Amino acid sequence: MRILFVTGTRVPSRAANCVHILKLCQEFRREGHAVRLIAQPPLPRPASFDIQRDLWDAFSIHSSFELQWLQDVRFTKGYGYPVRVRLHAARFRPDLILTRNLRVALIAAWTGLPTILDLHTPRRERGLFRLLLRAPGLRRLVAITRVLRDDVRREAGARLPEAKIIVAPDGVDLDQFEGLPDPVAARGRLGLPAEMLTVGYSGNMYRGRGIEMILELAAALPELQFLLVGGSPPEVDAFRRIACERGLQNTTFTGYVSNRELPAHLAACDILLMPYQREIAVAGGDRDTTRWCSPLKMFEYMAAGRCIISSDLPVLREVLHDENALFCDPEDVVQWREAIAKAAGDADGRRALARRALADVQGLSWRNRARAILGDG
Repeated sequence: MRILFVTGTRVPSRAANCVHILKLCQEFRREGHAVRLIAQPPLPRPASFDIQRDLWDAFSIHSSFELQWLQDVRFTKGYGYPVRVRLHAARFRPDLILTRNLRVALIAAWTGLPTILDLHTPRRERGLFRLLLRAPGLRRLVAITRVLRDDVRREAGARLPEAKIIVAPDGVDLDQFEGLPDPVAARGRLGLPAEMLTVGYSGNMYRGRGIEMILELAAALPELQFLLVGGSPPEVDAFRRIACERGLQNTTFTGYVSNRELPAHLAACDILLMPYQREIAVAGGDRDTTRWCSPLKMFEYMAAGRCIISSDLPVLREVLHDENALFCDPEDVVQWREAIAKAAGDADGRRALARRALADVQGLSWRNRARAILGDG
């Protein structure tokens, strides 16, 4: 099959959805399909771009595919990019278009191309979405979580048959997490205090990610080391200044690390935190995704085989449960402090949670998501 994967995301970028896109393309390729990814070029556009170094190596991609940069067209009310994509598709002649862009899906499906729309939040433009549901080329919708599927079906009503929408959670590249060292050895390799029990966080530092709470916890638990991986330079600088002003000696900020390097940093932790607040922003900061999110870090934490402490949000319990994670009220710092202290003092309990999480994530690979999207899973 010839698959045209279309995204409005800039590739490469540091956004989590860039990992999502590249890993799915890899798995489609591994399944034997011809894959071409259409994406917007990075900003600033690199003076030199080495696809091996800047894409395949940085993101641990082992089955390469075609990448075509296609610049958006300004002042076209959101339709310039989809029209350019459709013209490109006429030359590529795909058997399937997969996209998260509603307008791309709309134009492709109404011009006869088999189309799948991958949904991570409900579509704001309800009129366009309802029009898509009547398009002859629409093969199916894919929802990232069950609650999103239910919300979309409720909104669409009879226009959306039950069989036309499936649920496919985010995933993880399990191969990247094979053979990880134990926490002490991993810390030694990274130059961290090897014997100091370490609590970790990875990912962006947007509003709602709980970084402020982590710094409060670091102040309350000075005997533990806190490792914060990721974040943009301005965000990291701001939080580093706060840590310095509070005199925290037990916090380490790495800044951005590549997807290839991430497993080694997660391996250095004994406990991994997901302190999502009741409102979670995404890149651009203009939308709360608390109700529907399927965070990549959740699957990466599980694959790392470490104890997870998570905010108790209903959508996260679609994957996590009381036998593979500990849960806290998103905004109760005392509850978080007590949970971390309890986990820190109970090595057997940490290991039991980690083993169950690692077992549970085996069915949540990118390969399984790719198969489910195509109807092969």
